[in-house]
Amino acid sequence: ITMNTMDKEEKLEFSEGDIETLDFIIDEVIKSDFGILSDSIQIKEYPKFNFNKGGYTDLQNRQKREKEFVRILGIISSYNCAICEFRDIRIIDSETSIRKSKNTLQFKNLGGFRKVYEDNIKYKKRQEKIIRKEATDLWIASNTKRTFWFIMIGGFVSWGFTFYNNYINDKNNSTQIEHIRQLQQENKEQVKELRTLIVSQKKDSL
Repeated sequence: ITMNTMDKEEKLEFSEGDIETLDFIIDEVIKSDFGILSDSIQIKEYPKFNFNKGGYTDLQNRQKREKEFVRILGIISSYNCAICEFRDIRIIDSETSIRKSKNTLQFKNLGGFRKVYEDNIKYKKRQEKIIRKEATDLWIASNTKRTFWFIMIGGFVSWGFTFYNNYINDKNNSTQIEHIRQLQQENKEQVKELRTLIVSQKKDSL
């Protein structure tokens, strides 16, 4: 088994400040043949479970230790690296406890919760990198489509102006050609009239 295949259920997140406590519990569980309770001596003496300096009563201290112990065991249980049992208020003398399982020693040898935390950080960085890449790809794709349409619209506008100019030029050329034809026709008629006049004058002179 590996860190990622110990448990298919959702694993609880924990902070870097929890690593020392989590690995401490795993170490103590491996040493113990009977398991550990929140009132076990090693738990009472561990700084993270000792609230005596806070000015609490013994009962308050125990309640706070129990609450923190339950939180830590919840994380350990989600990684399936030890057997955790939680106090059932319906059962007299029920206690929150933890004992080693077939996975406990291997979990420790794989690096314990320090390794889990480091792997989680690497995983989150990879996910962030993937998300940033997908966002960048989406932005590029979006701008590529926008640029395509700008080019297409620009092309249509340019074609429209060219067509309009050609149309106007063709129309102007047609008008000019027609005007030239009219002038040629008028010249022909004037020449014809002039010839007729010359012939008529010759006849009169005879």
